[in-house]
Amino acid sequence: MIKHKDHFHGSDLEKIEEIYGIKKEEIVSFSANVNPLGVSPLLRTTLADKIDAITTYPDREYTSLRKCIAAYCGTDHENVIVGNGSTELISLFIQIEHPKKAMIIGPTYSEYEREISLGGGTTLYYPLREKADSERKYRPFSYLQSKQPDIILHHKCRYAPYFRCLQRIRYLCHGR
Repeated sequence: MIKHKDHFHGSDLEKIEEIYGIKKEEIVSFSANVNPLGVSPLLRTTLADKIDAITTYPDREYTSLRKCIAAYCGTDHENVIVGNGSTELISLFIQIEHPKKAMIIGPTYSEYEREISLGGGTTLYYPLREKADSERKYRPFSYLQSKQPDIILHHKCRYAPYFRCLQRIRYLCHGR
């Protein structure tokens, strides 16, 4: 397994400061449900008007929401899974798939590794860089071929080298 120091939750401002040398007071975090501008006046008014809604539990199966999403997507509501944020959905996904060996291509959610470990699995971590050097260029592919993970986890790509890398992984896994 590749040892890594840059694999942590994105809202861990102290860790970002330590690793990247950016003062935490200068960081605007978009990694959590935090609005750096504060609560909007409209939200304050709406919450005050609907305060009685917090006195009852919502539908735990999210039936109405799932039916609305299903109707919009043209599928059955049984095909729709909703949750209380990405952490819950990642946890559910890992519990359902139950991988014994996972390849995590980073940077990505730290929850992947945590959930796989909780389920008794192991992880192989490969940190992608914006500029890949020739020595590291195809290393994730040799990992795929030699380690044969049950699952590959990665967050959406922002940089062209990441996208090309994932296209190659798709080709190795599916031949297309």
